[in-house]
Amino acid sequence: MTKNWLMRVTLICCGWLLVPCALIGVAIAQPDSDKLLEIEPQQGLEHVGKSVRVRMLVTSIGGFGDGEVLNSAKEWNVAGNFQIILPGKMVAEYRSKGIEKPNLHFWNKVVEVTGLVEEIRPGGMRVPAIKIESQDQLKFVLVSTRQTPKLNELRDRRVDIYMKSNQFMADVLVTEIETKGDPIGIVSLKVRSAAAPPKPVAPASIDEIYVEDIPLDLTYDRKSRLLIVDEKQRASRLKQSAEIEQRVLKRGGKFWEYLSPTEQADRVAQGKEFVAESQKLLPQLRVTETKYYLLMTDLDQVSAQQYLKYLDTLYDEMCRSFGVPQGKNIWAGKCIVATFQKQSDYLKFELEMMKNKSNPEKSQGLCHAQNDGQVVISAWKGDLTNHFAGALVHETSHGFVARYRSNLRAPSWLNEGMADWISNRIVKGDLTKARQARSVQLIQQQRSLAGLFDADQISPDHYGVAFQLVDILLEIDAAKFRRFFVGIKEGLNEEDSLQQAYQLTHHDLARLYGRKIGIVDLKPQ
Repeated sequence: MTKNWLMRVTLICCGWLLVPCALIGVAIAQPDSDKLLEIEPQQGLEHVGKSVRVRMLVTSIGGFGDGEVLNSAKEWNVAGNFQIILPGKMVAEYRSKGIEKPNLHFWNKVVEVTGLVEEIRPGGMRVPAIKIESQDQLKFVLVSTRQTPKLNELRDRRVDIYMKSNQFMADVLVTEIETKGDPIGIVSLKVRSAAAPPKPVAPASIDEIYVEDIPLDLTYDRKSRLLIVDEKQRASRLKQSAEIEQRVLKRGGKFWEYLSPTEQADRVAQGKEFVAESQKLLPQLRVTETKYYLLMTDLDQVSAQQYLKYLDTLYDEMCRSFGVPQGKNIWAGKCIVATFQKQSDYLKFELEMMKNKSNPEKSQGLCHAQNDGQVVISAWKGDLTNHFAGALVHETSHGFVARYRSNLRAPSWLNEGMADWISNRIVKGDLTKARQARSVQLIQQQRSLAGLFDADQISPDHYGVAFQLVDILLEIDAAKFRRFFVGIKEGLNEEDSLQQAYQLTHHDLARLYGRKIGIVDLKPQ
């Protein structure tokens, strides 16, 4: 099962998934609005008494009398923190529009705030703050509004290049570029990957170039033999991206932010600090670092390497399934994986490092998907070698799903069904077939799916059903399955996304499964 991560914040603790809100009138920051003094959060004390604009990631949240507060730092009393204060009347105003917990609504999202900087002194510490008197002062900053560089500014930039041959060049450095014409187009360019020498890339062979995960909206003009920006394509993309992102925000979610190489390195360093703390608690843990994982384990070396192979295979399979280019890192830093021989050590890790109070003794493995994007997987082996391998792959697939596109959560039946499906594909002799047999027997007795589609967390007895439902959808059309899943991560209601991708309803899907197991007109409820 997927385990929600409990994150400590100022005065409030909440799970990783932001509470969905029936939002009315989402305010979206526009890049070229009225001219105000723009400052960084850490510059707040230098501008007390001035009207400013501040863009910041809401890193932690808390209370402020009868109101609420948003912080740019992990704690309110950290040097450089900037606070946004929502007085009680503003909290009431947000609630009147269906946003019961405004601070959760903005938590872990990039916002823009405008107003007069005040100096407040909680606990005697000087903290800059803006007190919100109108919802117009506080807006989301859409990822889709980020500016892209001009083509003649690409030299010395790191980019991702999608080729028309379906090949992909990840995180390469543009070492040379020649442009000309009006509009400006690319005549030639050279790129370098890691320590390899620069090599030319023919503009006609390029499908798209991404800078910090933003496409440049390129097209090859055969007449001029230039790779140019297609302005109509860009306008259409920006419009569609804004609509999708606003839909995700209305559901209480957000798209994951692009992390620069420096930010990725910082996240890896933070992960290593967590690993070091875990080793203090459990000194027998050894650490292995790979491209995508920080593995800490007390299993023997041969076994540890075998399980890493499973995880690498899982990552490649998930990338293929969801259209993520091979070689691209989807994790925030690296995925932390903790594996133990004994259940007692697993429980010690869960209780003391992960602060897990929700009966971890009932599980063999858990996925902790944190609000800041960090993913931690834990599992214990015991004597169940094959079952352990399946559980490890299952839980790690949950982590990949959590990091894909947005932090909106897939419905439990789909999440667990996908995890069992991929586990069965990768771990030969996995025990998912036994789950399927148990599920079929249960459904044949119930003559219905007993609300499977609506369950916040499906019963382990229903994992086999979920597996077979996913298998049915993939057999129909794998490309449609991807569209179905992407629709959910882009804010569509699950059944609406199913309808758009497959022209199927829950009743239709239940009947398809019913035919497979010999039950005519199987009901979803």
